[in-house]
Amino acid sequence: MRGSWSITSDTPGPSTPTSPGSSRLTSDQRLRLTLESPPPTVPGVATTTPLSTVRCDNSLGIGRISKGCVFPSVTPVFLLSGAESPLSPVHAAFVSSAQTSLPGHPGRVDRVPLHRLSNTAQRDANRALSCAGFVPIDSADSCDEYPFAATYEGGAGAIVAHVPRTDNTNGGSKLSGFFQKDRVLDGDAFFVQVVG
Repeated sequence: MRGSWSITSDTPGPSTPTSPGSSRLTSDQRLRLTLESPPPTVPGVATTTPLSTVRCDNSLGIGRISKGCVFPSVTPVFLLSGAESPLSPVHAAFVSSAQTSLPGHPGRVDRVPLHRLSNTAQRDANRALSCAGFVPIDSADSCDEYPFAATYEGGAGAIVAHVPRTDNTNGGSKLSGFFQKDRVLDGDAFFVQVVG
């Protein structure tokens, strides 16, 4: 059987500014698959199947300057391992416990997703709300919160715990790296799965 395929794009939708110097473009894609049965004199069969919408951006809001694309219909999963470098075992254990304890289990893959919050002032306000009244044990201690301050679900109602500052910082770095790698923009949904 011989065949050919092509992917075409409908006229892309309008480019949407997301922040200064950044924009988002959405386009619907179509796949055309043509198969021919031997002998070539038998007419071929052709079908057109719509693919998922693709979102492309050059957003500086995720810490990247390079352009990239994602399938927004696929909700990415932040795989959090406390054993992977940089180490964050206490942070990972806390997130796992918090997911189990909170009503509705926010962020768990089998439940409702979290949504990224990129506004620094709002993230700081979330952290201040969730950590109000927190008293560190010593200079190496920090207030860790879940849902993360960097989500729309963070802030009032978050669970907090004493987590070593380095561990907490490493966990935050992993979350930031996930946002960059998976191109998670403001308001995008994502899940959190603690592994290992």
